Amino acid sequence: MIVSFQEADDRDVCCKADLAEKKLGRTRAEAIVSVIADAEASETAAEFIELFHPQNVDEGDSLLVPIGADYEARFVATGQAFSQTEEGKTDWSTVRRVKLVTLEPIK
Repeated sequence: MIVSFQEADDRDVCCKADLAEKKLGRTRAEAIVSVIADAEASETAAEFIELFHPQNVDEGDSLLVPIGADYEARFVATGQAFSQTEEGKTDWSTVRRVKLVTLEPIK
């Protein structure tokens, strides 16, 4: 998949190990780098979901992925080339582009 970022700061944190470690600490920095690599290595969002358990799909059509014990990353489908289910939800098996919209402590 192709991963984009809503905020340039999040892109920098996810793509630059030294910034990630300063902002998130070593363990979370390693986790977010791994999550982004897994997303990029996945062909579709459905494949990515299987790595982190299907219950991480929330009702707002976004993916919530844990980053360590106390952070989470929220991804949404982006682009025009994906389908919806009969219920109007995102068909994750057709999603090939996601955007990281938040990277924050779990509330």
